[in-house]
Order: sequence, then structure tokens, then C-alpha cells
Amino acid sequence: MLEYRLSSMPASLKKKLTGQGINIIEEKFNQRKSWLLYVTSNIDRLLNRYEIDYIHQDIKDTGWDTLWRDYIKDGWLTDNVYFCFENKDFRDKRLSIQINPALAFGTGGHSTTQIAARLLERVANRRTVLDIGTGSGILAILASLTGAKKVFACDTDSVAIMNAKENTGLNSRDNIYLWTGGIESFAVKSKPSVVVANIISSVLKCLHPYVLALNPEYIIYSGLTLKEKDKFFSSIPTKGYKPDEILVINEWCGIRFKMI
Repeated sequence: MLEYRLSSMPASLKKKLTGQGINIIEEKFNQRKSWLLYVTSNIDRLLNRYEIDYIHQDIKDTGWDTLWRDYIKDGWLTDNVYFCFENKDFRDKRLSIQINPALAFGTGGHSTTQIAARLLERVANRRTVLDIGTGSGILAILASLTGAKKVFACDTDSVAIMNAKENTGLNSRDNIYLWTGGIESFAVKSKPSVVVANIISSVLKCLHPYVLALNPEYIIYSGLTLKEKDKFFSSIPTKGYKPDEILVINEWCGIRFKMI
């Protein structure tokens, strides 16, 4: 993993990074700000487009194994499900998910993940779920935890799948099936009744025809900003589906479609 330290954070870059599930840590020292990113692959090409100053180093030199505890905190993924980074016992009736914080793949603290989780939680029970771009596996784990019969989860990043496998093991989920690849590589005869994708809008548009071909009962998309919501909805065909629920958290938006 690589640590990037940026001298500035343009709004358009922030949107792109957060849309990909990359956490941004803001630091301030002697009235000067810098922004930290932790990613699994080199993003120099992306940053160079914004003409900003940055440095990066291999995570092995930063002590990330202990430093992450200063920045990443436990929290509520939904009203019923809590995410944490160590094995903990709770006296109340909350469900909990333990996540190893590989920052490039999302930990549960970002609004888009929370939106997708809330929309998914309400329909996962006794259904088969497909999670596209699973990252850390947190949505797949939530689906399993809240009663899904089977959960299929894919990601084009093999490192993400390794992290997702670790996290499914931490949570003792044995009905989650993970593989490296995109939705076009889904080759299971039994089609999913719920498809969820928490990805930036441009990727959601590309995925949409493949999702429709699976003919699921529910489609859940998260990763949209409020400004692009209407344009996105008007750009994708939704024949045979109707909006079932729209959820907004902190200027981010997600939608669940239901088959008519």
C-alpha cells in the first residue's frame, strides 16, 4: 500500500477519490493543510492531471498498522449494524461487522457506503444478492448478516478481493462467494434477486445494461452526488422498474429500483 501526501485538494479530485471509496485524511500543522491518501496502487497519473504537489512512499515506511487507529473510528453503518476494526462484544442487540481497514476499499464511514447499506439491509433477507465492486466486502457481509440466502461479490481489483476474503473470514460468513472480475463475468445459473453497486456514476452507467440483463427484483445504486442525480436517472433506461426508495446523506444520493 502507498501513502500519498497532497498539498491541495481540488473539489473535483475529492469527488473522484471519495467516489472510488478512498478515504481522505486532512491534516493541519502550523496553519498549513495537507491531505493523506492510502491506496494499493500508484495514482501518479491521476494526480498529475490536477497539477498539484504531492509525495508518496511505501506504506511499510509509515507504520500504518498502528497509525490508522488515530484516524479511522468505529461507527454505525445502518441504524442496526455497527462497524468496527477489532473484535468487540456489545451488550445491546446491535449487529456488528469487523473490518480490516484497507483504505482503498472503504471501511463503512463514507456516506455512499452507508446509503447502499441502508437500502440493501431492507431487502436482503431471504434473497440472493450480487455486490458489484465489493471492495472491502462490507456490503456483502451486511447482506449475509441481515439474512441473505447467498451473496455473490466481485471486484476487478484482485487486492480488494484478498481484503474482502479476509473480512468475510473475520465475520464468519460462509455464504459469500467472491471472485476477481466484473459483472460480465458473473456465470451463476441462479440469478440474483438483488444487485447492489456503490460506484461512481460513470461506472454505474456502464454496468447498467448488464444489471438489467440479470433481471433482478431490486437494483441498488449508490455513489451519486445530488447535483448529478437527475441527469443520471434520465440517462439510464428503467423500463420494467420503478423507484422504490431514494436516500440522501451528506450531499450523496442512492436509489433502490423495484421490478414492476
